[in-house]
Amino acid sequence: MTTYQRCVGTLAVCVFASVCASAQMLWKEPPPPSISAWIWGPGGEETAPHPPFRFVKEKLSGTNPKVEVRDAAGRLWTVKFGSEVHSDTFHSASFKLHQRARRDTDKGAWSWVDNPFVGSRELGGLKILIMLVSNWDTKDARDGEESNNKIIYSSYEGDPSAWFAVTDWGASFGRSGGYFKRDRWDWDSYRAQTSSFVRLAPNGSLRWAFEGKHGSDITGGVSVEDIRWLLPYLSQITDDGLQTGLVASGARAPVAQEFTRLIRARILQLQRVAQPPGVQAVKK
Repeated sequence: MTTYQRCVGTLAVCVFASVCASAQMLWKEPPPPSISAWIWGPGGEETAPHPPFRFVKEKLSGTNPKVEVRDAAGRLWTVKFGSEVHSDTFHSASFKLHQRARRDTDKGAWSWVDNPFVGSRELGGLKILIMLVSNWDTKDARDGEESNNKIIYSSYEGDPSAWFAVTDWGASFGRSGGYFKRDRWDWDSYRAQTSSFVRLAPNGSLRWAFEGKHGSDITGGVSVEDIRWLLPYLSQITDDGLQTGLVASGARAPVAQEFTRLIRARILQLQRVAQPPGVQAVKK
């Protein structure tokens, strides 16, 4: 199930690959990250799109050009071009696999403030990950058909499983903010907000530099305990892995190195605010 887009997607799956509320799922324990995962994204090489591709139709929705194609295995993909492609581990385009879904359950959406996981460390961790990569396009069920928060139901009759997923990470690795301030895939903008990514206020609350759609709902409710829960998973991510994933997403080596340095700087800030007083974060 392609829950997350593929360098951002792989970063996500290293942390969020199910916290369960009955058959409703947000998270499950991820496997240890591997270089292969950074190259091919979630699902590995076997689930990656394989050429040759056959054009099916053009899709006119959204702000970036998109087409539907079938790959050599007969699977249907939506292929997006433009400024959002670097969230995927394929050069020049992002691929989203069409999953077979029951007709009556394929249009669900969920809200940041109204879902079964409000107050959970797993939802807090997801919000931190969104802020870590500066994914400002966090539209939810309140935005109607434009929602990037989807409920993906099992394709099997009799299976009530439902994944609560963030399905679009294209607006990442730039500056978050208002309409005229935000961008994507711009290491200079990403760097500008990195020094103030997160701070611990004197009263013990967290101060985030993140601004995005429903931004106060993303920053709100995230605690130091959520950071402490997330850090063991982030600690498994190496600089080699990050650079490999960024290069697979189309970044030139110097750009991949700079983004890796900045991501690591943000993780170090998370470590600092999560450490008890007098304990210093250690850079890997």
